[in-house]
Amino acid sequence: MRVDLVAYTSNPVDTIYMASKICENRNAMDVMSEPLIASQEQKEEFIKTLIQTDNDFPLGHVTFTFLVENISFMGIHQLIQYPMVSHSQYIHSDKYADLEFRIPYPLCDQMNDNEEVKELVFNFLGQGVNFYLALIKLGIPPEYAKAFLPQATISAVMFTMNGKEVRDFLKYQLGSDNQPELRMLAWNMLNKLNKVCPVLVADLKEKFSPNDYDSERWMSVVGVRF
Repeated sequence: MRVDLVAYTSNPVDTIYMASKICENRNAMDVMSEPLIASQEQKEEFIKTLIQTDNDFPLGHVTFTFLVENISFMGIHQLIQYPMVSHSQYIHSDKYADLEFRIPYPLCDQMNDNEEVKELVFNFLGQGVNFYLALIKLGIPPEYAKAFLPQATISAVMFTMNGKEVRDFLKYQLGSDNQPELRMLAWNMLNKLNKVCPVLVADLKEKFSPNDYDSERWMSVVGVRF
């Protein structure tokens, strides 16, 4: 899986700080000057207090756009159930790809290390893909035929969440008992956010342990041509 933070609100700390201060002062010019008067440390401490007291509505004024590659259909379907500003998903279609395309699949270590299990998986996946291709050759539109593609089929998605939404997603998905693919996504997102707006995720980074998360080994992507 590859996760890129492709766009985000410039000066997110200042934006959140101003959004919270407008509730205390109706003079817009005074509010706009607030971030210039306060130090970075003062602004971040103020935002930490907002988060600790669940007074997090000002976080909705900043947005973050992520591009994710090598994520399964199943992972995307689970992801888009969460509130978000917008999302766009790559759809396999004869408009965008040759019918003899290569479809990769995510395999956890337990599957990858067991040849018998891997053979069973590939046989099942191959039936699904061949069925999809057969439907298209019989004239079924790809947008209908894709419903029969295996949920393990790898795709790509771009999505935008505001600060409140991204925290809600991370709080639910960073735990070790969650679905591994979304947990991998959540940890990648947290690491990206920690570089551009660390105060937004500081408490989550302390709360959750990445000890049993290994981005290099958990999932491999194996290409299979049909």
